[in-house]
Amino acid sequence: MKPAFKLTGRRVFWIALLFVFGILIFTGPHGSDPRPSPRIEQLARMKGIGQKLREYHDEHPDSEPDAVKGKSIADLVAMGVFDAEDAAYLSERHVQFYGYDPETESSRVPVLEAMYPVGGTRWQIVIYSDNSGTLHDLHAPQRLPQK
Repeated sequence: MKPAFKLTGRRVFWIALLFVFGILIFTGPHGSDPRPSPRIEQLARMKGIGQKLREYHDEHPDSEPDAVKGKSIADLVAMGVFDAEDAAYLSERHVQFYGYDPETESSRVPVLEAMYPVGGTRWQIVIYSDNSGTLHDLHAPQRLPQK
């Protein structure tokens, strides 16, 4: 009696190929948008603005330590730290600027803070003086610290 189904090299190849395609179909992105989410875009934009403060201080080591400390956004535009586009971005999105002290770089000292969007589900972005950033969903359930 002959076997009903004989595995040849060609059949093994096609079965393996169909198996791989099946896995790709079920685990693939399924039409996901390759662009980053608006939250990630806003975080990156604010981190870029925060980075300009650090870069200015690094590029002007001979300037007074207080050169950028206590300055307003308008002052920083006049000094060339920010450009007009940065200032417009911060103003349009109601970003709170707390000031920048280059001698106090820490992940606990906020420099920029914003709430997004103005309507709808709200989330908060905070950029710190060491240019780290956090993104918080303000409607997510809060977890209590575990003991």
